Amino acid sequence: MELQTISQVSSEYKISTRMLRYYEQVGLIESKRKEDYAYRVYDETAIKRLRQVIVLRKLRIPIKQIVNILNNPNAVETVEIFQKNINELDEEIIALSTVKSILLRFIEELNEKIDTRLRIDLLSEETVFSIISSLPFSKNYLKESLSMENLNKSDEDLMKLKEKYIRIISLPAMTVAEVNFYGDTILPGEEMYLSEEQVKETDTEKIMGNHFDAGLNAIDTLIKDNRISEIIPDFRLYGFANCSKMEEYGPFYGFGRWLTIPDDMDVPHPFVKKHFNGGLYCAYSRPLPLNGGDSDEWEVLNHWVCNNDRYEYDGGRGEPLCNYGMLEEYLNYINLFNLPLDERLQQTDLIMPIKEKN
Repeated sequence: MELQTISQVSSEYKISTRMLRYYEQVGLIESKRKEDYAYRVYDETAIKRLRQVIVLRKLRIPIKQIVNILNNPNAVETVEIFQKNINELDEEIIALSTVKSILLRFIEELNEKIDTRLRIDLLSEETVFSIISSLPFSKNYLKESLSMENLNKSDEDLMKLKEKYIRIISLPAMTVAEVNFYGDTILPGEEMYLSEEQVKETDTEKIMGNHFDAGLNAIDTLIKDNRISEIIPDFRLYGFANCSKMEEYGPFYGFGRWLTIPDDMDVPHPFVKKHFNGGLYCAYSRPLPLNGGDSDEWEVLNHWVCNNDRYEYDGGRGEPLCNYGMLEEYLNYINLFNLPLDERLQQTDLIMPIKEKN
């Protein structure tokens, strides 16, 4: 069986990508990472497990109980879970039958009366209240019991609305200064880009608390020391996830940045000078305020590319390593780099490499 993308699975089984990510988060299914492909894919084992989840959800088994059934297979516990749900269904059937009988009585009496005030008084009858008060309030299944069809339609409608704002752009070839900060251990040459608040001394090494801010500190220093904003008034700044050196630098993934620079400029360590070929991209503006790494906006681009009749993902350009070609462009950075980090209202474009289909 071929690996299936999250969009393919969502379409085939009528489950929103949001719900699929939730199933993975709670440990019901497990996705894979395909080489040269940045998004979730599912193998035969994951699809088989998903089908089991669908069956149990159709039987109105709550997610938490499904986790117990599938991840801790014990016949006795499973029988207990099923019996508990049967008992709850019996209670609900009785309650619904009672509600139906009372509503029928209301209809009969209301059909015989004309006075509006008398109709309202029906709801205050002692015998009616006595019966109703013994019934449980309806359970709130807002999060779990919305039908998959409605949830998927809502998710699909929202996705289509967001896709209206996707743009096709062409990035020019450019020379860039690349800097990467990995994990939490400070490497030689990085100290000058860190504030005292970002460094914690230990007995054996210096620890960096935030490699995202450290990367921006490095970029800001390079801009100011080399007067980049005067030489290139329209300079561009890009960011990208970079996990290529996790084994070397520890379990924390890194984050890299590219700053456009003059072709003849030399860059200091830890920067590396590289050439970016540019090309065709689709772009989506991440809404403000930033949402702390939520992948939903990337899913907008992925969904658009996977379902587009004219364009397809182009991850094999051989350009400098940068998270399968996907970048975040920091817009209007020339007016922000002088501000303190906590005062920057940063707008970013998420961009993905594409090409026209043959």
